[in-house]
Amino acid sequence: PMDVSNDGKYLVCTVSRGDSSTIFGFNTSSINPAWSKRIVSGTPGGSSIQGIKLSGNDSLFIVNTYYEFFVFRTYTGQLVYQGLINGGTQTVQGINGDGSVIAVINYFGLLRVFQWNGSTYELLFSNAEPPGQFYNWYTSVDITYDGNYIAAGTLNFTSSTTVDGKIKVFKKSSGGTPYWTYNGCGDEVSAVSFSRSGNILSASSWGEFSNTPEDLYICLLYTSDA
Repeated sequence: PMDVSNDGKYLVCTVSRGDSSTIFGFNTSSINPAWSKRIVSGTPGGSSIQGIKLSGNDSLFIVNTYYEFFVFRTYTGQLVYQGLINGGTQTVQGINGDGSVIAVINYFGLLRVFQWNGSTYELLFSNAEPPGQFYNWYTSVDITYDGNYIAAGTLNFTSSTTVDGKIKVFKKSSGGTPYWTYNGCGDEVSAVSFSRSGNILSASSWGEFSNTPEDLYICLLYTSDA
């Protein structure tokens, strides 16, 4: 995984090994890294990096292994925060424009949203996608630039042989109750992404083998503060 700053002049990228991973910060004008940080996982699931994402203003980025997540300063590699994902994930986590709001999802169907309080990230709210015969998964997440809205996609195991997916949007000020939910996406909602303004949300799903329901969704958020 890697990500590039808005001006295209800086990138963060990763190398994964069996026992550890290394994160690099590069000015694109140089082949030599500006900094590097090695991660050695202390939890099951290994140290391989699963996702990385820069904040909207490029000041911070969130990076995760299967069971852990970390927030670093982009241009220095300074560690700001780290925590556990618990149920595991293989997808990028969420961070807003200035890095003050982050969102973490896992394969136990848990979404957690944290806010910076001046010295650390504290849990703002959580939402559980209730299990059925199996655990349902949260599979994608994004946050508006201003941090006011959080979108997440799911994979729901409706039976031992059938699946479905949802798009869920949360208002930060309303806690863990979804602002709205779109059901019936056919399969895993593998990506959600807000526009810079936060007024438009795009989402994509794996869709059904029959190719009858839609695979791409464009959602308009008509709100007083979006």
